[in-house]
Amino acid sequence: MSLQILASFSSRRPTGLVGAVLIGLALASSAHAHTTVKAQTTEGVRDDNALRIGHGCEGDRGIVAQSVVFPTDAPDITSSDPGVTLGALSDVIVQGSIAGLAQSIQDRSIFALQDEKVDANGNVVGFHARAGYLRPNLVGRVPFQFSAPTFVAGSCAKRLLVQIAIADICSARPPIFDPAKLNLWIPDNGSRFAVEGAAAGVEEIGGAATLVVNRNLASNPLPSACGSGYDVTVTPSAAQVDRDLPIPGYWPGRGGRGHYVAEDLR
Repeated sequence: MSLQILASFSSRRPTGLVGAVLIGLALASSAHAHTTVKAQTTEGVRDDNALRIGHGCEGDRGIVAQSVVFPTDAPDITSSDPGVTLGALSDVIVQGSIAGLAQSIQDRSIFALQDEKVDANGNVVGFHARAGYLRPNLVGRVPFQFSAPTFVAGSCAKRLLVQIAIADICSARPPIFDPAKLNLWIPDNGSRFAVEGAAAGVEEIGGAATLVVNRNLASNPLPSACGSGYDVTVTPSAAQVDRDLPIPGYWPGRGGRGHYVAEDLR
């Protein structure tokens, strides 16, 4: 129901009823909130941010672990302008990569065990946490630090949309692809997690969390030929999701109970 319809409805019904409808819509919306990034950022700024966990798994199952992957290894790069094709992220940001720009912040408000995922050069490409429990009726915050990259001066990009692959895990017991055990906020680009998760009805394939990096148009204006500019989206490749989303030694498991940490078996 749109606000316009509600406004029309309010002219013929008591205000209290409209207020109740609005509250009901708000509650329904919050009940289905996704895992998202708390705040946008601006190029060149290092700041603390957080992943917002909106709900647990199907059947009111609480979250016991989480895995996070940033697009760093041969990511998919697209533009909001269909006439623009980008060959590499170095065409857009000075750093040329997202690798090493994110860092996990130690925080035990949800999970007791945390660690980072690194590439062959030691650059952080994601992080994971486990041995925790987020009650299904509560929302959670998983903090991280991000050093926003700088836009190439000659680029026409006005925003960089960094898609982050996230697994919110409610049970480490196999089979893993079960809506009562797992939510997948990942791109729908052919990874094993996307294909098998979608087939099992796991939420929410194609709904990766997005960190928005805004260009500082005051200190780094768009070239005059760019017009209003365009957005660039960088997405983890299917190969990276399959390689980096698992939590080493914990999830996905190999089918035996002894493979898991006891406090996470829910």
